[in-house]
Amino acid sequence: MSQSIPVTFESTTFPEILITANPNYASKSEINQVSPAIDSKINVAAFPGSESRFVGELRVKVVANDENSPYTINVLCLVVFTITDEIPAEHRHDFALQAAHTMAFPAIRELILLLTARQPWGQFSVGLSVLSNELDTINKPVIKAR
Repeated sequence: MSQSIPVTFESTTFPEILITANPNYASKSEINQVSPAIDSKINVAAFPGSESRFVGELRVKVVANDENSPYTINVLCLVVFTITDEIPAEHRHDFALQAAHTMAFPAIRELILLLTARQPWGQFSVGLSVLSNELDTINKPVIKAR
């Protein structure tokens, strides 16, 4: 394998963005450090007729159901990218999953930080994310590669 990165980024879009302030949130100080439950789901799909072009979707949710969550958040990020032939075809889906997560999660985190900076409870960060082996197989993807 060469030293080049085997992924070519094409685009990032946010077809769904919902961020609402929780009126029941009890702000404790100027710097709000809370740990609400953050739910994320990821899916990837190859475009029909292609083994190397993929679309990835990552949804991040925070439900403000108590005074510990400053915002209700539901953001869907789509990323389109191509994986080079350096990655064998049998490994591309797993590689695409990692690539989609690596591109989409920071984009979502940045968007949430930007939008919550103008909200009543101040900036909110979803922190860092680690892709685990336990993928959600119940939820169907919102989009289909076309």
